[in-house]
Amino acid sequence: MRFGLLVIGISYFMTVLFPNLPTHFNASSFYLPYSHATLAILGLIVMHAFYTSLGSRPIFGTPRLDE
Repeated sequence: MRFGLLVIGISYFMTVLFPNLPTHFNASSFYLPYSHATLAILGLIVMHAFYTSLGSRPIFGTPRLDE
């Protein structure tokens, strides 16, 4: 339940704050670089949030050679 509410809240926030984001994938459009830049920035924000949420734990876990 908590994760669903978080997603709804973030999607509502993004649509209210940025209603005209250029996120189309039409290769002949003149704003294709802006679309890629927008998606790259949002991806970087998501990756930073994921890294921050882990705290001091490693991303892929600790390698165990004794197993």
